[in-house]
Formats: sequence, structure tokens, C-alpha cells
Amino acid sequence: MSNRPGAPRSADTERSRASRNPLARLDRIPVWPYERKLLWILGAGYFFAFFDIVTIAFALPVIAQQFHVSKTVVAYSVTSSLIGYIIGAYANSTIADKWGRKLGLRISVGLFSVGTLVAAFSPNVTVLIIFRFVAGMGIGAEIAAVTTYIGELSPAPLRGRYTSWATTAAFAGLGAVPLVARALVPSFASGWRVLFIIGALGSLTILYMRRGLPPSPRWLASQGREAEASQVVAESEELARDMVGGELPKVEPVAAEPEPAAAEAAAAEAESAPESAPAEAESEPATNGEVAGDGGGDDAEGARLIALNMALNGTPREETARYLSENFSLSDANGLLDEVYASVDG
Repeated sequence: MSNRPGAPRSADTERSRASRNPLARLDRIPVWPYERKLLWILGAGYFFAFFDIVTIAFALPVIAQQFHVSKTVVAYSVTSSLIGYIIGAYANSTIADKWGRKLGLRISVGLFSVGTLVAAFSPNVTVLIIFRFVAGMGIGAEIAAVTTYIGELSPAPLRGRYTSWATTAAFAGLGAVPLVARALVPSFASGWRVLFIIGALGSLTILYMRRGLPPSPRWLASQGREAEASQVVAESEELARDMVGGELPKVEPVAAEPEPAAAEAAAAEAESAPESAPAEAESEPATNGEVAGDGGGDDAEGARLIALNMALNGTPREETARYLSENFSLSDANGLLDEVYASVDG
């Protein structure tokens, strides 16, 4: 017995299904559903990554003088860094897609921390160029990893707001370098080394602080690990309820995709409908004519239907009249045609 009340039950089913979808639950949260220190930890990584990007520009003249090489040779360390950005971003993104965002974040900070620290103690320009390349891989990886991670943690409506936080931290890092470099590089022979060490130690601190990052629920879901994703979202929901001081908005059901069988049937019907209608229109006059003519006693009604069908398909009146005269015995064929064509033209 299938009544109309079945429709509300279907809507309830969709809502129930959505409530079990961890990503739908995450996206309806109206606040940042994690501790605020998580944003600071992620932003600090961006700060020191962009801090490290421009330190070489302020150190380059002094390095050239101390290593007794031209500024052009020292500038190769800038080139090696840029190449490192590209390789690091691609390689670390591949690793993070396969083994998780947390691992990608640890690798990125580890690379640019170690690369910058060793570069600070470079005995010659060759070592400097090599380890600026290593640091560049870490920076490129960090730029890709942090924005991806924040975007995947954030509820969808808040994603832009919180990924922009990383950009703000990056600009702060860029702005801090001239102030620190002005105080160190001209004043001390090893001022450029200290400048590098500051960036490296800051990054190592961030590496330690990142050990407790939550996994990305979107990455877990993409790997088919729905139970783990649901657990991460459940913890986020609990913290979000404390923040808003009450219940969270209801999970809105996502528009369900049609069942495969229904979708195939609908597609087949859509494809066949435009072709079958004309075919039926063309074949119907002869068939109906035969039936009406053979059956006797109902010629007028059969003729009316066929005439209407032909008129709707644009058949000229004269052709319709000829067809009716050949297949039906009608007492008032002209009257019938007048009525049919008037109704179609009207």
C-alpha cells in the first residue's frame, strides 16, 4: 500500500542519511570547530616559511664578500630555492594525498628547518646553494600543505575566511625580515647566519607543536575511512556546541542521485520519446483507418481521431480529405474536417 504519506518518510530518510555523512555534518557547523591555537600553529608555519623566502636577499651582499665570490654566484642560491619550491610542492602534495595531510605538514616544516639551519653554517657557497634548495623544497611544500589542510578542516562556508588567515601570517613574515635583518646583518659579521638560524629555530618549534594536529576528515573520507572521519567531526561538533552555547544547525540532506536503474530508464525514455512520437504520428493514420474501416459502425469517430492527428502534424486539409475518402464512408466529411481544422487553428 503506497500512499502519499510515503513522501515525508522519504525526506526523513534523506535527512537521516545526511546526518550520518561526516562531511555534511562538518559543513553545517557555523564556527571554527577546533581550538584557536591550531590556527596560530598553522599560521606560524606560514610566517617562518615566508620569513625564510626573503632572508637571502638581505644576506646576499655580505655572503658574497665573506665567501669571496661574485653576487651573481651567490644568487644561484636564490635560483636553487625557486627550483626547490616547485619540486617540494609537487612531491609533498603527492605524499600528502597518499599518506595524509599531517605527514605532509611535518615533512614541509622539517625540510625547510633543516635546510635553513645547515645553510646558516655553510662553509662555502656550494653548500649554501645546495641547502637553500633543500629549504626551498620545504617552503614550496609548506605553501601547498597549509592552505590545503586548513581548507579541508574548515566548514565549507568558512573556508575562505580561515585560509586567508595563512596569507595574513605569510605577509607578516615577509614584513618582519627587513626589521630583523637591519638589526643583525650590518652589525655583525655572522649576522646573516643568525638571521637564518632564527627562521630555522622558529620552524623547528612549529614542527614540535604540530605533533598533535587532528587528521583531515575530508582526506579520511576520500580514503574510505568514514568511521575515523566521523570521529574527528564528532569531536569538532562537541567543541562547536560549547562555542555557540547550544545545539548546532540541523544537517541538511544532500540532493540524492537517482538510483542507477531509474536513471537508465529515464535516459532511455528521454532518448526514445522524440523519435517515437513522429513515428507513431506517421503510422497511426493507416492503422486507425484500417481498424475503423474494418470494424464498421464507428467510422466517424475513427475518422475524427485520424483527421485530428494529421491536422496536428501539419497535413494539408486536401490530403487529409483524400485519405478519409479512400478509407472511410462518411456522410459529412467536409463538416468533420471543418470542425477538426478549426479546433487546431484556434
